[in-house]
This record gives sequence, C-alpha cells and structure tokens, in this order.
Amino acid sequence: MAVNGCSSSQNPPTSNIKTAPREQGAIELLNQSEQVHRITVDASPTFQLIERQGDPAGAISLAMAVPGGSRNALIIMALMSSRLEAAGFHELELRPSALGFVASTEVKNKAEVIGFVKATNSALTENVKAASQAMQRVKALLAAISSEQGRARLKVDSDLFFSDSFCGGALGSDTPKETIQTWGTVKVSAVGKLLQLSSQSQRVGFGILGTPELLTALDSLEGLTWPSSGSSRADSWPEHQELKFSHSTSDVEVAIEVLTTDVASALSAAEALNHNQHSLRDRLRRLPESYEVIRTSVSLRPSGACLALHLSANGKSISGSSGTHAALTLGVDELKRTLAETQQYGAEARALLTPARAQDAAAISSWIALQDSQAKKKTQFRVLASGSALQNKVIPLQ
Repeated sequence: MAVNGCSSSQNPPTSNIKTAPREQGAIELLNQSEQVHRITVDASPTFQLIERQGDPAGAISLAMAVPGGSRNALIIMALMSSRLEAAGFHELELRPSALGFVASTEVKNKAEVIGFVKATNSALTENVKAASQAMQRVKALLAAISSEQGRARLKVDSDLFFSDSFCGGALGSDTPKETIQTWGTVKVSAVGKLLQLSSQSQRVGFGILGTPELLTALDSLEGLTWPSSGSSRADSWPEHQELKFSHSTSDVEVAIEVLTTDVASALSAAEALNHNQHSLRDRLRRLPESYEVIRTSVSLRPSGACLALHLSANGKSISGSSGTHAALTLGVDELKRTLAETQQYGAEARALLTPARAQDAAAISSWIALQDSQAKKKTQFRVLASGSALQNKVIPLQ
C-alpha cells in the first residue's frame, strides 16, 4: 500500500512508533506517540489506533494479507466486501494489491466501530456457499477483471495493473498478461480454503481513527473468538538481488527499489531523499550524463516496506549504457547510506497522523498493523531500467 506525501520536518516529534510482541493472554497498549497506539493479543488480529480530533467523522479499516498474489487478493476482497455490505457497511473504499487488500469506511460512533469489527469476525468464519451473494460477487469481479473493457469499467489502470513493481506489491505485478483471461473460473471449495488461510489472525489487521471516546469502543469487543494464528505471512522476498533491463524507444528511466523490514527507516529515508539539498541530487548532476530524480515513494508490505527511487535522463541525449550504469551505482550507494544514517524521528507516526482524510489514515494504519515486529532485519535491492541506450549489462549491487 502506497504512502503518499513523504516530507521532511525541521521539528521532529520526540517519540517514535514502537511495536510490541504478541503476549499470551494479555493486551499490550503502547503509548507510541501519545496519539498512536497498538493493541496486540495472542490469537487475535492487531488493532492500530489513531487518536485525532477535528475530523468530520472517524474511520475504521480492515487489512488482509492474502497468499497467492493479485487474483487471490481480488477473490477475498470481493467476498469480504460483499459480506460487510450485507451487514450494513455500504460505503466501503477498497484498495487491492498483489499482497492483499484494505477496506475502509467512515464511522460516526462507537456502535458503528463495534458493528464493523463484529461483522468482519462473522465474515471471516462464515462458510462459502455457491449460491451466496458473496460468491456471485467473486465470479463477477473475476470475469470483469479478465478483460480490458471490464478493467476500464472497474476503473483499473491496465498499465498500472501490469506494472513491474514487485517490490511495491502493485496489483497485477505478479501476473503475466496472457494468463489473466483464465481468471474467471473459480471453485467454491478453493475460495473456502483461501478464506481459511487468509483469516488467520496474523494476516488480519484493523486501523481505527477517531476521538478518545470513539476508540474506547474496543472495550466492548473483548471475548470475540477469531480464527487461529498462522505460522507465515502473505509476503515473499526474492532470493537474490535482482536487476532487469529492457529496451524501448523512450528516454532512459530507471527505478531502484529497496525492500526492507524496517518501515520507519524507509519512511525516514524517503523524507530525506525528498530534500532538494540531499547529496543524491548534486552527485547525479555532476555525472557526465546527468540524471534527475523524478520521485521517491514508499509502499507498505506485510514484511516491511518498499522504498523506490525513480530517475530519468529527462529528454537528454544518452550516448550509451555507461551513464545509466553510473547513475544506478550512485543511486544504490546513496540509498544504502541514507537508510543507514537517517534518524527516524517518528516518521511512522507522521505517516499515520498527517493524511487529510480519516479513511486514508485508517487504511495505512490497518496495513501497518500487519507488520511483524519480531521479523529479522534485512534489506534487499532491485533495479529496473528501460531505454534504447541500454545493453543489458549487469552492475554489482554488493
């Protein structure tokens, strides 16, 4: 899930987001930034709470990390959204990806918060039936997404759908274009098994934003029985650092993607890289064949975050691949240094507290709730490049 609007602050908060391990039979409530709290309890989804005043309404969001890629994510999203709508939540905003989906909605009082969580609990445990409205929704969505005309009706950008951003978990990034026509066929038994896998408590997270009064709704939810915990999350890492080069007639463009378990460092590095005075920009300008930074972005994953740096020759004449390889080598070097040196200063808290819309903040919060605080720290790079000047040469990333 993308986090937009990364920016820097000259007066960073004094507290950082912290995470807590799941404790057997006990609820952990952490005062992470005075406004952001994380509640974890064994055999239950994680709840991430954001205390914020002044919004027209509060918001609640459900995130599910679904195994098996984009097709499976769409199946479970269609099933769960149909069941939540049947429970009275008709204004859902849905955000699917290759890693799962997020469903969010406004809530105006504690009763609506309680109702959403209980409806989700029921939806996760209800059997899948062939004649049900939810199953019909699954079949209709798969049939529509398998054609270009259907994707247009669903307002799915085909170019984005088939993007190469594995790191960012873009919807369809795991999908060969020629195989999508087979998506419309699905068996009820397969959907039931997939729901069972996706319902494990470590694959489910909630984000709730609102006033202190609204957040006390969780006091009424103790005692709910959730599907059992699973041993793995719906996320995968490439075994080795990857580089991909492709030829085109367009200007040379490159992207360096960093997959890291350290969300706070990725967010902080993106803020630092967005500074016009960051050394990356000056070093790129001093190359014989100048490159410019187009943008930096951060996408959240169940295993951490993807920090992407996009560079372009910006219409300049590139005589060969050497200038591109120099820019890539320089970019990787700067990303490594920035990730290692950037002080975190509560970047994760800012990502949760600063979105203008309550639903956007709740959506980010629910996806962060899936993060495994005990995951082993690691970082991996992936380089993508396209342009007519490239010659498929590989540069070392060690």
